[in-house]
Amino acid sequence: MMSAGCSGRRADDEDDRKGHAARIAWFVVHGWDDPLGVDVGVPSMGCRPAWLVVNGNHRWVAAVHRGGRTVRAEADGAVDKIEKLMDPPELWGDDFPR
Repeated sequence: MMSAGCSGRRADDEDDRKGHAARIAWFVVHGWDDPLGVDVGVPSMGCRPAWLVVNGNHRWVAAVHRGGRTVRAEADGAVDKIEKLMDPPELWGDDFPR
């Protein structure tokens, strides 16, 4: 185990940050085909995920760095909540229930 030292951070934290940055940079340069996985939960049943993106955080940040205004995603959860988050509706895929 690495020592926290005076900074309060462990030496392997820096390796983690570099690893995340490298993965994001790879996606910025090479792109990707997989959609992000998003879970909006079911608020009416008290199910509220702590973090919206459940698969694809590195791709999401890469999309921001590439200047993208949209990103393809597959969403789970309450349809009414998904509808509120998706704007404009023209972006919805053909298989989205209407």
